[in-house]
Amino acid sequence: MHPTPVPDPGVDGSFAPLVITEDPREERFPREPGAVRWSHDLGGGRMLDSLGINDGGRTLVVSFHGALDRDRYTLPRFERMASIRKLGLSSLYIADPTLHLDPKLQLAWYTGWPGLGLLDIIAEQVVRAANAMSARTLILSGSSGGGYAALQVGARIEGAITLAFNPQTHIHGYLYDGKPDSHGVERAYIEHVYPNAAPNGIWSIDFDVDWTEDAGPDYSAIRTYAVQRGNRILYANNLNDWHVAQHYVPFAEAYRAAHARDLLTELNYEGREGHFPPSPAEFEAGMSAALALVTEEESVAAPRHWRADAL
Repeated sequence: MHPTPVPDPGVDGSFAPLVITEDPREERFPREPGAVRWSHDLGGGRMLDSLGINDGGRTLVVSFHGALDRDRYTLPRFERMASIRKLGLSSLYIADPTLHLDPKLQLAWYTGWPGLGLLDIIAEQVVRAANAMSARTLILSGSSGGGYAALQVGARIEGAITLAFNPQTHIHGYLYDGKPDSHGVERAYIEHVYPNAAPNGIWSIDFDVDWTEDAGPDYSAIRTYAVQRGNRILYANNLNDWHVAQHYVPFAEAYRAAHARDLLTELNYEGREGHFPPSPAEFEAGMSAALALVTEEESVAAPRHWRADAL
C-alpha cells in the first residue's frame, strides 16, 4: 500500500503534468509518489519525451519501446506501463526521439542521429531519476529494438540490471523476418538517420559490408560489450524466435570472450513462433527474474549513488 496514492497518469501518460525543458538536466523526477512528463527539444522539433512515475519503492524500472507501427501509434510512446505498475515498481518511460526524423520510420534503436550522443543523454537522465528517488535497484527493460537500447544504456551504468527480451544486438545486417536479403528496416534507417552510409544512393548499399564498423559502439551492442562492463544482463530468449541464432549467439560468444566476470544470465521461454514482443505474463515473469538477481544485502542496503559513464 502506498503512503500516498499516485494520480492516474493515463494509459499513454497524458494525464501527468507536462514540463517542457530547455535542458534535460532540468528534469526533476518526483521524490514522493507522483507522476510527471518531460519534453525536451533536441533540435528541429525532435523531442526527447519521457514519463516518470514514483510509486514509493526503491526500485526504478526504465522502459524502452520497440518498433512502432506509425499508423497505429503516435509519438511519444510509453510502453509496458500497466505491467510495471501492476508490480508496484517506480518507472521511467523514454520515447525514441530518432523516430521524429521521418513520419514513417518505425525503428531507430535509440541511436539518435550522428553527432548527438543520444544514448549518453539518456543514461544521464536515468541516473538523475534513480538518484532523485534514492533507488537501490535499477532495471533497464525493453524488447527487440527497445532491448537493444536497454543493453546500450545499461553498459553505461555500473550496477544496473538490463532485462532484454529478444533484442537486436547489431544494427548492420538486421533481417526483418530473419530471411536473407530482408534489409528493408535497415535500409529505411540508413535513408533517414545515417545517409552517409549510402553515398551512392540507398539502393547501392552492399549489406555484406558492415557500414557501422567505423561508427562506434552505439551501433552494435556486440562491440559495446567487447570490453568488460559492470551491468548485469538478464537476456530473455523466446526459443522460437530467429533472433536467438542471429543476435543472441554472436552476442553471448563475444561477451563471454571479453568478460572475466560473467554477468550474463539467460532466461529461455517458449513463446510464439517468430519475432514478437513478450506477452504481459512473459514480461512479468522476466521482471520477477530480474528482481531475483538482487541479493538480500543489496535489497536492504542504503541507496547508492548512480553514475553514468560515456563509452
